[in-house]
Amino acid sequence: MMHMFVGFLCFLSLAVGALCAPQPLNIAQWANQKALFIFAHPDDIEGTCGGTVALMAKFNVEVYYLIVTNGDKGCGVPFCANYTREQIASVRQQEQINAAAYLGIPASHITFLSYPDTMVTSFPEQQIRAELVDSIRTIQPNVIFSWFPVPRLDLVPSMWQDLGFHPDHQAVGALTLAAQFDSGVGLLWPELGPAHSAKQFYMVEFTDPTHYADISQALNQKIVAFSKHVSQVPSPSGMEAMLTMLAERVSNSTNVQGLTQAEAFKGYF
Repeated sequence: MMHMFVGFLCFLSLAVGALCAPQPLNIAQWANQKALFIFAHPDDIEGTCGGTVALMAKFNVEVYYLIVTNGDKGCGVPFCANYTREQIASVRQQEQINAAAYLGIPASHITFLSYPDTMVTSFPEQQIRAELVDSIRTIQPNVIFSWFPVPRLDLVPSMWQDLGFHPDHQAVGALTLAAQFDSGVGLLWPELGPAHSAKQFYMVEFTDPTHYADISQALNQKIVAFSKHVSQVPSPSGMEAMLTMLAERVSNSTNVQGLTQAEAFKGYF
């Protein structure tokens, strides 16, 4: 109720701006606990949350990935220009395993649902929600991270266009939010195990965050992790510049004095 009350005050008046200011993400609270990242494509997590994942390692957070699509439509470098979609999907899955391994996450902690890239909304919602519920109940995470389910059209068109809108991104965000609710309802899919709801849920947010992670000490790790997605990196120097610019842009969106490089989120509790 307090969270709703503060949100209402923020809506009513800028006079309570202090109440509405983004708060630092308290990663230490998840020490020796489980975090589940549910995203649309191989490379999404490293590109949006790689610094946060790197910071989690300092607190022995047990990190899990669930990747909904196989990324079979996305290849940004010449070496796979003549690949079939099946070959691209295979390459991108291995790249995701490599990137996660760099951040200390074993392949056994990665689930690939392997839906076709850009086609999440073409499949029955109930089918995908059940698969997400299965993972949530099996892993029993304390916190879940995913995409924000609403487009951020102020990022479109721009170099950040995919962050502002991509049908898979928003679909996976909405499905994950629904599955977090579903997983806590024992009468829904009881065959998938006992009910479980994560205590906290964060959605990637680039323009109006409630929480942020200072990644100034983890940006290099994020860049190296993303570089493992070789098929997505036509220019290593360009990729490094892009991720650095994004971290600076996100930090500016928080209006937090002294913050220079960040990843940011909307918290839902």
